[in-house]
Amino acid sequence: MDYMLHFKPVLLKLKAATEQQNWSEVSELNTRLRESVEAAVSSASSEAARQELAGVLKRLQVIINLVLSDAEKNRDELRQELTKLTRDQKAARSYQRSADI
Repeated sequence: MDYMLHFKPVLLKLKAATEQQNWSEVSELNTRLRESVEAAVSSASSEAARQELAGVLKRLQVIINLVLSDAEKNRDELRQELTKLTRDQKAARSYQRSADI
C-alpha cells in the first residue's frame, strides 16, 4: 500500500487551510489525519508494511511540523497586530479625553 498517497489529500487540504488561516478547518483536518494514521497503523500487518509506514510517518511528521510552524507564526503575527491595535485605541481614547478638557 502506498501510504503517502493515502495521506496526501488531507495534507493538501491542511496546507491550504493553514495558508487561508482557517484554524477551525486546520483543527478538523488534524483530527482526520490523526484518525487516518491510527487506521494505517492498525492495518499494517506485515513487517514490510510496518517499515514502509514508519518511513511515511517520519515524512508526515516533518510536514506536520512545517504546517504547525506556519500556523504558530501566523498566530504570533496576529497577536502582535491585535496588541498594537489595542495600544493604538487606548492612545486615541487618551488623546480624545485630553482634548475634551
